[in-house]
Amino acid sequence: MGARRGKLKPPKDGHFLVGMKLFHCQGLSMTDIAPHVGLQAQFQVSRLLNLKAFREDVRHAVLLGLKRSVQELAARFGGSDRLIELDGQVEAALSEQIEKLIQDASSQAQTPKDYASMMCVFEDAV
Repeated sequence: MGARRGKLKPPKDGHFLVGMKLFHCQGLSMTDIAPHVGLQAQFQVSRLLNLKAFREDVRHAVLLGLKRSVQELAARFGGSDRLIELDGQVEAALSEQIEKLIQDASSQAQTPKDYASMMCVFEDAV
């Protein structure tokens, strides 16, 4: 997400957060969101929210966090040297699981109940 946010200029950053909240928490269509974020059309909101890039940013952030946690746990149990050897396998396994979660979330964007609930909790925390 840091990469996604870093690409936005400050006024658009606020519009992005408002748009995400309206889309995920209130279930508004992108056409209905447009006037709330200073845009005129659905395609502009789609471009602003860029859900595919957002999901990729989430995937990347989760992968980094999980990998860091696994490394910290391994270090506590004295296995950090072995973990370094297995780094690629650990990353591949974590990445596979995260990708499945992201794909499930993407599918749920079509029927957004669970995904929207999760996003609302996250967006409220931001």
